[in-house]
Amino acid sequence: MNKLLLAALGATAAAALSRWYTHEYVREATVPVQWQSEHAHLHLHVELPPDMEPKAGDTLEILQLPGQMYTDGEETYTSDVRLHKASWLRRQVIERSSLMEVKEIVDHP
Repeated sequence: MNKLLLAALGATAAAALSRWYTHEYVREATVPVQWQSEHAHLHLHVELPPDMEPKAGDTLEILQLPGQMYTDGEETYTSDVRLHKASWLRRQVIERSSLMEVKEIVDHP
């Protein structure tokens, strides 16, 4: 009986931990998006509000694309975006398991 109880408790704890890890909440906004296409690169710059800063483990969805995409050029348009905020546990696992943090800072004139 004790083995069965321990197995049930272990399964319950594993399910709770899994649910805590995968839990996320979603923030939505309409923002300007700058789309730039160069020789071999495609860049999207999204101007998010200060309260929607992405962090480790978060996912940003850009829900609309520009009307017409060019091989070379740039365009600014408005799009709805959806920011999936990772749970505290997932963020901690990702931050602690990363070998390095990569940030790209681009200054435009």
